[in-house]
Amino acid sequence: MTFSVNSIMTKICRTMTETRIGYISLEENGLLGGHEAIVPQLLVVMSGEGTVSNDSESLIITEGDAVFWDRGEQHETSSVKGMTAIIIESDSLQPYDLIKKELL
Repeated sequence: MTFSVNSIMTKICRTMTETRIGYISLEENGLLGGHEAIVPQLLVVMSGEGTVSNDSESLIITEGDAVFWDRGEQHETSSVKGMTAIIIESDSLQPYDLIKKELL
């Protein structure tokens, strides 16, 4: 039996405590308004394109990108064309550096 053919697996994160995983779909001109991360959060873009921003900068994100926010960081997510993403939240969230983008 063959386990994997022509595939790539990328580790996203690991947690040691309760973890919440959600799905978000932003329609055209969608906005998830500014808010504070109450626990560390990782947003992984599944399809589409959007922009994440904090008080000082913005970053364009596309399919396959991931953005990490630490507890207490203010941020906002928007999309002109539409975007879907998975959001992972946990007190012990540890994203793998390979895919992490951070707002400075």
